[in-house]
Amino acid sequence: MLYMTPKEAEQIVIGDCITLTIVRRGSNVRIGIDAPREIPIRRQNVLTSPPTPVPFDVPTWPVVTVADAASLEVAKQQLGAA
Repeated sequence: MLYMTPKEAEQIVIGDCITLTIVRRGSNVRIGIDAPREIPIRRQNVLTSPPTPVPFDVPTWPVVTVADAASLEVAKQQLGAA
Protein backbone atom coordinates (compact mmCIF):
# COMPACT_ATOMS: atom_id res chain seq x y z
CA MET A 1 0.00 0.00 0.00
CA LEU A 2 1.26 3.45 -0.90
CA TYR A 3 0.92 6.18 1.75
CA MET A 4 0.95 9.83 0.66
CA THR A 5 0.39 13.19 2.29
CA PRO A 6 -0.80 15.36 -0.57
CA LYS A 7 -1.49 19.04 -0.11
CA GLU A 8 -4.79 20.71 -0.87
CA ALA A 9 -5.47 20.98 -4.65
CA GLU A 10 -2.86 18.32 -5.46
CA GLN A 11 -3.89 15.55 -7.79
CA ILE A 12 -3.09 11.86 -7.81
CA VAL A 13 -3.39 10.02 -11.12
CA ILE A 14 -4.22 6.29 -11.17
CA GLY A 15 -3.65 4.58 -14.50
CA ASP A 16 -4.65 6.55 -17.56
CA CYS A 17 -8.18 7.56 -16.63
CA ILE A 18 -8.63 8.13 -12.87
CA THR A 19 -7.67 11.36 -11.11
CA LEU A 20 -8.05 12.02 -7.39
CA THR A 21 -8.03 15.66 -6.29
CA ILE A 22 -7.53 16.70 -2.67
CA VAL A 23 -10.26 19.29 -2.31
CA ARG A 24 -9.88 20.06 1.39
CA ARG A 25 -7.69 18.92 4.26
CA GLY A 26 -8.17 19.34 7.96
CA SER A 27 -10.45 17.51 10.36
CA ASN A 28 -12.51 16.35 7.36
CA VAL A 29 -10.66 15.39 4.20
CA ARG A 30 -12.54 15.83 0.92
CA ILE A 31 -11.43 13.98 -2.18
CA GLY A 32 -12.73 14.57 -5.70
CA ILE A 33 -12.69 11.55 -8.01
CA ASP A 34 -12.69 11.91 -11.78
CA ALA A 35 -13.18 8.58 -13.56
CA PRO A 36 -15.11 7.18 -16.51
CA ARG A 37 -18.76 6.31 -15.78
CA GLU A 38 -18.19 2.62 -16.43
CA ILE A 39 -15.79 2.36 -13.47
CA PRO A 40 -17.80 1.80 -10.27
CA ILE A 41 -16.65 3.87 -7.29
CA ARG A 42 -17.92 2.80 -3.89
CA ARG A 43 -16.92 3.42 -0.29
CA GLN A 44 -15.75 0.26 1.49
CA ASN A 45 -17.88 0.87 4.58
CA VAL A 46 -21.02 1.01 2.40
CA LEU A 47 -20.12 -2.33 0.78
CA THR A 48 -19.61 -4.08 4.13
CA SER A 49 -22.44 -2.49 6.15
CA PRO A 50 -25.37 -4.73 7.10
CA PRO A 51 -28.52 -4.37 5.01
CA THR A 52 -31.16 -1.93 6.18
CA PRO A 53 -33.83 -3.78 8.16
CA VAL A 54 -37.32 -3.93 6.69
CA PRO A 55 -39.82 -1.86 8.70
CA PHE A 56 -42.27 -3.99 10.67
CA ASP A 57 -45.32 -2.65 8.82
CA VAL A 58 -44.14 -3.78 5.39
CA PRO A 59 -45.83 -7.05 4.40
CA THR A 60 -43.43 -9.88 3.69
CA TRP A 61 -45.97 -12.21 2.08
CA PRO A 62 -46.69 -12.28 -1.66
CA VAL A 63 -49.06 -9.61 -2.89
CA VAL A 64 -51.58 -10.90 -5.41
CA THR A 65 -53.95 -8.77 -7.45
CA VAL A 66 -56.98 -10.60 -8.83
CA ALA A 67 -59.72 -9.50 -11.19
CA ASP A 68 -62.52 -11.90 -10.20
CA ALA A 69 -63.49 -14.71 -7.83
CA ALA A 70 -62.13 -17.45 -10.11
CA SER A 71 -58.72 -15.76 -10.23
CA LEU A 72 -58.81 -15.44 -6.43
CA GLU A 73 -59.34 -19.20 -6.04
CA VAL A 74 -56.44 -19.94 -8.42
CA ALA A 75 -54.20 -17.53 -6.49
CA LYS A 76 -55.14 -19.17 -3.17
CA GLN A 77 -54.31 -22.62 -4.52
CA GLN A 78 -50.95 -21.41 -5.85
CA LEU A 79 -50.10 -19.87 -2.49
CA GLY A 80 -51.28 -22.94 -0.57
CA ALA A 81 -53.97 -21.01 1.27
CA ALA A 82 -57.02 -22.80 -0.15
